[in-house]
Amino acid sequence: MIERLWALLARFANGWVFLALVIAFGLCRIGFKRFNAAYAPAKSFDGRGFYKPSDAPDILKKFGSNIDIYLRQESTLDLAFPIIYSLTFAVGIVWLGKSAPHSLVVLPFATAIFDYCENVSVIGMIVHYRKSQTVPPALAWIASVATPVKTALFLASGVVLIVLALLRLYRYSTAVPSSTL
Repeated sequence: MIERLWALLARFANGWVFLALVIAFGLCRIGFKRFNAAYAPAKSFDGRGFYKPSDAPDILKKFGSNIDIYLRQESTLDLAFPIIYSLTFAVGIVWLGKSAPHSLVVLPFATAIFDYCENVSVIGMIVHYRKSQTVPPALAWIASVATPVKTALFLASGVVLIVLALLRLYRYSTAVPSSTL
């Protein structure tokens, strides 16, 4: 399965596709900044890293009347973003790491799976909270576990991509003959 995924991505993994995905990634980040500004000073679950499931109702309470804006973010941009960043990282890994272990390509997609677990749980918490001012403990638990796991995997994907870029740069710099003056 990993080899098929690598081969599929290798069909279109190049610098131009990677650049387009990086631009899409950047546009998403701009979108998040706009959403965050609209419900500030409240802070999304994504931006918290670690939190206790019992903190979820208090976190949602801080959104006040802006909770609908947060729900809109979670049910639109935050559902598209995992696809964009997982493809960005995966295409970058395949493009830059042609001789790297192919299993590395799984890392960005594992990140997206945990992100979707978080997003669906947060959407459920918001919807339930809007009706009853309570949060189902199971949803709070899932989100509170998925958030730091997703964050760690996201950072690991970024580190892998940076290491592969540095290795490629090093190989390129040592392969190019120096000019003599």
